[in-house]
Amino acid sequence: APALCGAGDALVAAEVDQYLAAAANHADAPPDELQPLLQHLDARLATRTFLAGHSLTLADIAMWALFPPEKASKEEQPLYPHAARWLRSMWARKGFARAAALCHGGNAAPSV
Repeated sequence: APALCGAGDALVAAEVDQYLAAAANHADAPPDELQPLLQHLDARLATRTFLAGHSLTLADIAMWALFPPEKASKEEQPLYPHAARWLRSMWARKGFARAAALCHGGNAAPSV
């Protein structure tokens, strides 16, 4: 689906590419190394619903995948309220909790 890649909008496509690269760079990072990324996501999402553009893109999916239940801590919710809201909205999407359960050993959505 071209819309997931930001097709038709060069700025959105560039943002998607940047988030995909960041996700690849943080794929195996322990939770404490994700704090700067959470800070960035929280600031970015303070006035936005999605990371790139006005609809769900691969940027959202790639970043969401970095925060499986064992990395998404309820204690971080007050520190990163916008990122926590975004994660909750991602987990609430049809198919995302099921995908996470399949990818992360049956763990359900986190309580963020």
